[in-house]
This record gives sequence, structure tokens and C-alpha cells, in this order.
Amino acid sequence: MKKVLSIVMAVVLGCVSITGCSAKANESETSSSTGAAAETADKEAVAGAAFGGVSNPGDQTYLWCSYESTDDFMLMVYEGFEDCGKMLGVNTAHVGSSQNDLTEYINTVERAISMEPDGIAVHVFNADAYIDVINKAVDGGIPVITTGPDSPNSKRICNVGVENIEAGAFGAERLGEAMNGTGKVLILTRAGQNNSELRVQGFKETLAEKYPSMEVVSEISVTAEIADQASKTAAALTANPEISAIFCSLGIQAVGASQGCDQVGRSDITVFGFDRNPAQLELVKEGKVMGSIAQGCYNMGWWACMGLYIEHNNLLGDRNFPTFISAGVSYIDQSNVDKEIEESNARIAAAK
Repeated sequence: MKKVLSIVMAVVLGCVSITGCSAKANESETSSSTGAAAETADKEAVAGAAFGGVSNPGDQTYLWCSYESTDDFMLMVYEGFEDCGKMLGVNTAHVGSSQNDLTEYINTVERAISMEPDGIAVHVFNADAYIDVINKAVDGGIPVITTGPDSPNSKRICNVGVENIEAGAFGAERLGEAMNGTGKVLILTRAGQNNSELRVQGFKETLAEKYPSMEVVSEISVTAEIADQASKTAAALTANPEISAIFCSLGIQAVGASQGCDQVGRSDITVFGFDRNPAQLELVKEGKVMGSIAQGCYNMGWWACMGLYIEHNNLLGDRNFPTFISAGVSYIDQSNVDKEIEESNARIAAAK
């Protein structure tokens, strides 16, 4: 595995080095149409030479499919996907849906397949529900990489995401420290979503090992709708008034959890979040959410595009492609949330 990743990194660094030299060489070029065409050709030649002699990368197209397509998280993933595409000299596009409907999410992948691209990256909503459509793409000769949530039983070649069990463990350590190792915990999860289930696993295992005086008294599955998260949180707090902390395994759940606490007048609850949803960031700033684990969204998109390019052009030859690439995580609390809010606002404004 390390050998394969080293090869990939060597290829990437080679391209960065050559691209940097090319940029300096082009500083004196004029802005005429002839010069612009030459510059485009130069960039494609550079990308092709650096990445295994691929000819005409500008003829290749890679697509990223997502749900909740206007969410800041998704915008950040596609930013990485698009930036990598620009570096490689290929075409990219985001095929998404803002509707809260699983069938519509899967239809985005169907639409992508019909466009006959050279590769598709998919942000999976439900692991098993995506198996058939992912397999359809791969069987049709289109390589597929999943970003974030995975569909491990499909024919996807790789998942670019986070170490979900470790991320859940990190959350348990942060929350355990904040609670001084005692308290009753409510967990919000989403049944059928692979990353959520793995984070909860890591959280519960670490809590049991390192903070045995803390107990998970309720674990509930919620939808992506804040109203559903809030009402179920309020119901759980009413049924279990001894709850003193909430662990949210997915983005925006902390917003619903916070609203649920408000509904039953429980301002004493410590809420721990996941991801960097704008509304959630504001709650961190206000102190209503203690902190949030942020995934390396940009890295997900960047490596997904790079992986599809490598696979489509057979740049690893008979070497095995890694089945997992870590995008990394960071921690957001009141010490760094202002910067996160500023960057989030800039992305959303640019997308309008």
C-alpha cells in the first residue's frame, strides 16, 4: 500500500514541479487568442508528460455526483475535484441534487453514466442502495471512486474519506475530557450510512475503554432534516432526563440536536458535532456546540479526481490501486471557528 501511494505522490510532485516551471515560462506571453491557445496546449502537454505521457487530457471528462449539492461541505469537496482537474488539464463537472430523496440521489449517478465520462466520483448516501448503479458504471467501463461515505460492497475501486472509526474515537476523547469522564450520552446516527455507523462504533468502543463512567443511554437514527433531528432529540431528552451530552455522527445533526435541547429547555447539554455546516459553525461560535470534527473535504475531491485520472489512463499499470485514501480530519472549536466561518461564507458567495 505504501509503495503504491509513494508512486502516486511522486507523480503528483512531478507535475507540480513541471507546472511551476511552465508558469514562469509563460509570464511573457501575450493575451492574444493565439497565445491563449498556445498556453492551453502547453498546459495539456505538461499534464500529459508529467502523468505518464497521457495525450490530449483535455478530451477527458470526470464527474462528481453528490446529494445536498448546495451544501458548503459539498461545495468544498467539488472545489478540490475541480482544482485537481484544472491541474491535470481535464474537464470536470458536478452532477448533484438538492432534493431530499434517495431515488433522486441515485438518479444523479444514472445521469452521469449517460454522459459517458472517463470516470465518476460518487458521494454515497446509503451504502447498499448505491451498489447497483455503481456496478452499472464499472461494468460499462467507467471507473468509480466514492468520496466520504462508502459503498464497500460495490465494485468501486477506491474510497477517499476519513478513518471513521478513529474519527469517532477522537470524538469520544474530546467529549470525555470535556465531561470529566462522567455523564450519560445520546448518540445521533443515520441507519444505513456506512460512515455514520463506523464513527458511532469508534465512539462507543473508546468511551467504554477510556471513560467507563460515561454511558450511552440512547442511540437514535435521524434523517437529514433538521426538524426530524430536533424532534427526536427532544423526545429522547424527555424520556431520558439524565442525558448530559449528545454525540452527533454527521454534519448538521448538531444543529438539530441544539434545537431539540432548546425545545425542552435543556441549555445544560454538551453537544458535540461533526463537519463544518455554516449553521453549526455559528453554534460553535456561540458556545451552544462545544466543537466539531471537520473532514478534509477539499482533499476528498482532489484525490478522487486524481485517482480517476490515474485509473482511466492505467498509470499504475499492473500495480494494485489503493482501496482507501485518507482525506484527514481537523478539529473546530471557539479558538479557530471565526476563520472557518469566513472561508465558508466566501465559498457560498462564489457559488451563487
